[in-house]
Amino acid sequence: ARDILTGIDYPVSLFAADLDNDGDQDLAGASREDAKIIWYENLGGPVPTFVPRVLNDDYAGAVFVHGGDLDGDGDIDLVSAHERVDYILMHENLGGSPPEFGLQIIRTPSPTFDPTLDFAKTVFVTDLDGDGDNDVAFGSEEGDEIGWYVNNGAPDPSFELRIITGGIKHVKQVVGADMDLDGDIDLLTTASVEQTVKIFWNDGAPVPSFTPTVLTDKANGARAVAAADITNDGLPDVIAGSRYDNRVILFENESIHRSAYFPPGDRRVLDVRSRMRHLDSADLDLDGDTDIVSVSDTELLWHVNQGGTPPTFETRVLTGALEQGRWVDLADVDGDGDVDAIAASTQDNSIYWFENQGPPGFNFERRLVSNNAAGARAALAADIDGDGDTDIYSASHGDNKVAWYENLGGTPPAFAEHVVTTDAIYARSVYAADLDNDGDMDLMSASQEDDLVRWYQNSGTQPPTFTPFVVASADGVQHVHAADVDGDGDMDILYAAEHESSIAWLENLGGPNPGFDHHFVDTNAPGAHAVTAADVDADGDMDLIGAIEFANEFVWYENNGAQPPAFTRHTIYDKALNAHGVNTADVDGDGDLDILGASREDRTAGWFENLGGQYAAGFQSYPSSQVTPGRWQSMAVLTVVHRGRPGDADVRVNRVELTFVDQAGNRLDATTVNQRIAELGIFREANGDGLFDPAADYPVALLDQFALDANGVLSIQLPIDSVLGERVPFGAQGMYHVGVVLGGECSDQGAPFNLALLLSGRTAVDNLYSTPLLAEGMRGLGVDTEAGEEEQPTTLLLNEFVADNVAGFEDPDEPGERPDWVEIYNATATDMDLGGYYLTDDLGAPTKYRIPDGVVVPAYGYIVFIADGDYMQG
Repeated sequence: ARDILTGIDYPVSLFAADLDNDGDQDLAGASREDAKIIWYENLGGPVPTFVPRVLNDDYAGAVFVHGGDLDGDGDIDLVSAHERVDYILMHENLGGSPPEFGLQIIRTPSPTFDPTLDFAKTVFVTDLDGDGDNDVAFGSEEGDEIGWYVNNGAPDPSFELRIITGGIKHVKQVVGADMDLDGDIDLLTTASVEQTVKIFWNDGAPVPSFTPTVLTDKANGARAVAAADITNDGLPDVIAGSRYDNRVILFENESIHRSAYFPPGDRRVLDVRSRMRHLDSADLDLDGDTDIVSVSDTELLWHVNQGGTPPTFETRVLTGALEQGRWVDLADVDGDGDVDAIAASTQDNSIYWFENQGPPGFNFERRLVSNNAAGARAALAADIDGDGDTDIYSASHGDNKVAWYENLGGTPPAFAEHVVTTDAIYARSVYAADLDNDGDMDLMSASQEDDLVRWYQNSGTQPPTFTPFVVASADGVQHVHAADVDGDGDMDILYAAEHESSIAWLENLGGPNPGFDHHFVDTNAPGAHAVTAADVDADGDMDLIGAIEFANEFVWYENNGAQPPAFTRHTIYDKALNAHGVNTADVDGDGDLDILGASREDRTAGWFENLGGQYAAGFQSYPSSQVTPGRWQSMAVLTVVHRGRPGDADVRVNRVELTFVDQAGNRLDATTVNQRIAELGIFREANGDGLFDPAADYPVALLDQFALDANGVLSIQLPIDSVLGERVPFGAQGMYHVGVVLGGECSDQGAPFNLALLLSGRTAVDNLYSTPLLAEGMRGLGVDTEAGEEEQPTTLLLNEFVADNVAGFEDPDEPGERPDWVEIYNATATDMDLGGYYLTDDLGAPTKYRIPDGVVVPAYGYIVFIADGDYMQG
């Protein structure tokens, strides 16, 4: 043990973060009796020393400190709670070396404040409303309340108070975590007098509301609470400590795991450019969402996330001067707190990095790392020598080389090349990970012409040397990656081999000089070009994701969690012409991982939205014209499938919300519905034949009057009664008939109508805690989604426009003429008839040229329109 600081009076809170953006972890602390908020600058080194710097000692009863970026400038600000004066303060990080901190008051004492009591007790910085900036959650001990301060997102933010609940006796701690993995932040609380540990579930609405669940009311003197996946099943558990009974309690998350679901054919196109190769993601503009960077033959493109559900993107060109760009990686190369880009450029034998200039413009300046990487194929970033800064490493096929480039520091940093090997014949790919668990970064390579996968053991010296080991032979191996595939705590190796059509993983057997066992994942992957790993279905193990070039497919392989794991293949998309690069990211900020994909021959960078859920709901409706009036008949069938895993709680169907829709898509009002329907019931299928039998199927709910809300929705609350079978266990399917007796108040049958089902956080809950569940296809618990409703992806793209053509496309009707032209790409799986649409080069004349009837753009195809500019021909 080492003392960092002595002599402070009653220290009660600590927070760790890199406050000065130098790559190591600093500390911040609160001490109650001397009212101090102090940060401790880590000076680095193998045995770091700390320099204390007092931020403030003017507000009595400093009891809590936490941090996050509150003003969107890329550094960590601090927030403190002062119980004896009921203040909450923001300490704005102003930058510098060491940084200075400004002071802003977030909370001032309430009118009922009693200076003899303790009020502001705990704070937590997190984004509670999902708008991309961090808010401040708090608990007031003697105020008996929890709430949050909404950040308005300005560079100099202001905060608006919102109370979540009062009457929570003696709050001790508030912590934010996404407990149900639905993409929004829930709150954990402890309260000592009422002896409770609670979860407040965030409904994900733009102005969220919070619903409490009591985990226990017998934690005597409840104090501390935290969230972590203790049971290693992919779900966050809750750990709490209680003072007076001297206990630490684990509350295992027994809710339902989510699936991964990618709607068929739904590729969201970011851009179409020349021969797309690879993508990576990070928050480049420090606005709290995920941006994407793609590389093509000539361009490095930043797809700026514009927000929305799902988000839209605006493309910015970082450079148009690559010569056969092949790879992009994102990292903070210069240690200034923002994300830079690294790219490999094959034809000019170069590795570049692009320095992010930060706010306000977030422009990028190209800088050369090396022009000595003949046929550069891959360039990535990691701290290879363990000195705390970001180095770059590469694979190049022209010189059979794997190399790393030591970051020498400076502003901007300079780099020194270190050759690892020149024996990797046609080196295609390289990756860094600690394979021998000795604390430093080893390297791996895939080389196509000698068909070998190697790893290079880092000596740990300064500078390191590397010892090569061959671990696999694979015909035409293209790509190498590393991840803990079997969950045993060490890093395994993955590869994709094009000529033998395989994807495989190499099981790390552990030890200081590990051996590797070979396991095929797929031997029917023609042209396997890339593989990566991530927990796509959020079940606690590593799934694999591949780009299968000759099959034009992006696929994922679901890990079953066994030892060793087996994998189930799922197609994400099968029309990506020459699927080339693949990656993962939470693009839409909903808490699960989406897939990024680059395909070469259709020149597309895109992403695939993961709309997985804890259950799947199917709904089939029959028009009223097919129903005979005067007797019970089924008008719709609802199926509910548990999409979790063994051991999960049952799904309980909680509420059925229906709309009544005419043939024009308009919702019927309550008067019309009561005129048309005499009775309506929800019946659970009894004998499994799928046929509605009102005498045999269980009547879960029966209605003869229909009170619709202002939006035309009929809400039917189902009883909590297992006899009626509203529970659906893992591995089972629940089927519910929506039966009707037509012929209502006026027996007016009128025009046909259909039923539609709305899915929301009210539709189904888990049977243990009544926690709202997410259905596949839903984008959030607070969003009403019509069952079966799938948003259509972007359809037509203006793919290429050529003006002043002197050497390109030749007019097929007039040889020798080289007209201007525009190319349009159909990004859907359906042929598209453009007849009746218009083209124009004059916004004042939008109907200048009408596209003739019958002009069709085939699925995933192109059409070229010629503009010859001959005024005699129009």
